[in-house]
This record gives sequence, structure tokens and C-alpha cells, in this order.
Amino acid sequence: MTLSRRTEGPTVHSTGGDPCAFSRDQVRATFQCFAWFLRRQRTFIVTTALAVAAMSLFMTYLAAPVYTAQAAIVVERTRNPILRNEKERPLTAIEQSNDLRDMLRSRPVIEAVVEELRPHEPARRQSKLRRFLEVSFDRLGILAAMPLRERFIRRWGKMIVVDADDDYVRISFTHEDPAVATAVVNAVVDAHRSQYVKMLRASQGLRLRRDLMDRAQLELTSLRQILAAHEAPASANAVGFAEALSRLRVVRELIWTIETQTLALRSNLGPAHPDTMASEQTGKTLRAAFSALETEIRTLEQTAARSEEMNLLIRASRETLDGTRERVDRALMLEQSDTRTLNLRVAEYAAMPAVPNASRLFQLVIGIAAGLIFAFSAAIIRDRMKPQQLSVDVVERILRSPVRAVVGDVAKAAGQIGRPRSLKNN
Repeated sequence: MTLSRRTEGPTVHSTGGDPCAFSRDQVRATFQCFAWFLRRQRTFIVTTALAVAAMSLFMTYLAAPVYTAQAAIVVERTRNPILRNEKERPLTAIEQSNDLRDMLRSRPVIEAVVEELRPHEPARRQSKLRRFLEVSFDRLGILAAMPLRERFIRRWGKMIVVDADDDYVRISFTHEDPAVATAVVNAVVDAHRSQYVKMLRASQGLRLRRDLMDRAQLELTSLRQILAAHEAPASANAVGFAEALSRLRVVRELIWTIETQTLALRSNLGPAHPDTMASEQTGKTLRAAFSALETEIRTLEQTAARSEEMNLLIRASRETLDGTRERVDRALMLEQSDTRTLNLRVAEYAAMPAVPNASRLFQLVIGIAAGLIFAFSAAIIRDRMKPQQLSVDVVERILRSPVRAVVGDVAKAAGQIGRPRSLKNN
């Protein structure tokens, strides 16, 4: 009798519709194989999963817990409450939040925070090897040695997280000490508040400078009017001033001549002579004219001096006004460039966090999940590497099947059967 090996495909039960992908026996056999796999590798899976989860838990709690302090600054879209509508909300608030975020990340704010947080920096002994390498690279021109304060500023600046969220700018900081985290965030808020106060003072100073500039312009206008009033007679009497000087010179010569003639007449004719008296009267008239000319010339000189003084005063006032105008323009430019900064106010300070971050729980869950995945993967590899053993049910099903295998194959399969102890004792 010749034994022939026959290969048959999976049995498909047709119900008149579409054929099924798997038969009921195939599904049952698949679940039985999976259950047999779990029964064989249950000890390894449980042990490996517990070991990986315990190691993850140990590594999670080995590090010190960290705390996150958070503060927020609200962005006012405009100073006028009537203009705060929904039309400017999508764009303006986000732009203001981004500008404030960039301002808080700027170096002056970080330096102000660093000065307050310098006592919280843990004492670290500088490595001699690192210092030697830095000095060597600095001498060679490869790498410039950074001062300790600069390192401190960069380290704390990278650790501060500033995020713009619609109308709010949120400032967060994570640290092992909750007091330090709270101090960092509050220092950032205080630095922003100080800048806000400076901008308010600059705005008030701008208003005062505008008032001073208006007053200076009024004073300059009045000075110009006074100068015009003084310059008119001075310009009109410019020729008369020279003529008055020449007449004064002529009158002085005439007075000297009359005095000489009067002395000669008094000595020759006597003081009671009519010619002597007429000469004396002429001298008095010339002296009065001389005094009038001197008064006129003195008035003209004073007018010219006043004109010079007014010119100097107007020049000084003009320089002062130009300086005030430059300061006003500079302050106005700063105010226009930092208008969004002026429209900001502090919303809330950071409170000291009472519980650590929730990331530790997430780390533990991820560790347990990784342990299970690793355990199943390792169990599958371990099961594939070991020689496969057939169960009693599988062998009995093979023997009951109409398909006859080779006698050697059947004997080999029967030798691989792991019978229970109860059957061996019986």
C-alpha cells in the first residue's frame, strides 16, 4: 500500500454569498496557538515586564522632582474700552503678545532677572581642565573664553519659557526648588513691570516736553516781536546816528570856539558887555544842543545794545527750542515704536507650585508600556528560537485526520509530545 501525501487548502463553507476569509476552525486554531504561546511564555513575560517597569519607576524617582511656576501678562488691545471689539482681536492681540514675548526674551530683562537670581545659583567648583582648555583655545584664537556671568545669563535665559497665547503671554520656569522657580517668574514679571513704569514715565515726560515746547514757542514769538520793535527805530536811525555823531563833533568844536571867544571878550570888553553876554548865551545854547545830541546818541546806543541782547536771547531760545523739539521727536518716536508695550499691564504673579510636574506620571506609564512591549517582543523572539513543541491536542487532531503522514514524521512528532504528569503516572 502506497502512502501518498496530499495537500489540501482551507475549507470554505459557502452560504450563497461572498466566501469567508477564515473558517471557524482556523480562527479557533489561531486563538489556541496564541493561548499556548502565552501559557509557554507567561513566566518570562511577567518577569520581564515587572523588571522593566521597576527599573523605569526607579529611574523616575531617582531624580529629584521638578516644579513649574507660571505667570501670565494680559495684553490690552487699546486704551479706549469703547474700541475693544472683536474685529481687532484676531490680529492685534497676537502681534502684541509676540512683541511682548520678544521683549521679555531681550537681554535687559534677562540681566535684571539674573541679578536677582544670582544668590540662588548653586556653588559649583570650576574644573581646572576646562579652564585650561578655555584659556588655551582663547590664546590660539579658536574659542573665546566666556565669563561666568555671561554663562549664567545664557543658562537662565534658555531655561525661561515665554509663550504668547492670544491675549496672554505666559511665562514658565521649571526647577527642582519651587521657591526658585517662583522667584524666577516673578522676577521676569517685575522686570517687565519696571519697563512698563519707565515707559509710562517717558510718556509723561513727553507730555511735559510738549508743554515746554509750546511755552518756548510763545516766548520766542514774543521775543521776535520785541526785537522787531527795537530793530525798526534802529534801522530807521542808522543814518541819523552817523549824522548825530558828526553834528556832535561840529557842536563840540563850536562850543570850544565860543568858549575861547567868550574868554577873549570877557578879558577885553568885560563881563557886562553885550557882546560878551551874547557869546555866553550862544555857548549855553550850544551846550544844551550838545547835551541833547549826547542823550540821543546814548539812546541809540542802548537801542543797538538791546537789539544785540535780543538777538542773543532769541538765538539761545531758538537753540533751546530746537533741543526740546529733538527730544520731543525722539520721545514721540519711542512712544510710537513701543505703543504696544504701553498698552500692557501685569495680570497675575506666579504662586508657589505645591505638587511636582505631571510628567513623572507620564514617564511611569511610558515605562510600564515599554516594559510590556519589550516583554512581548522578547517572548516572541525566545519562542521562535526554541524548538517548537506540539501539544497533545494538536497531535491527536493530526492522527484523526484522513491525511496520513510518513511513519517517520509521525514518530518524530510523537516524540516531541510533552505529556502531563498525571498521564505519565497512570
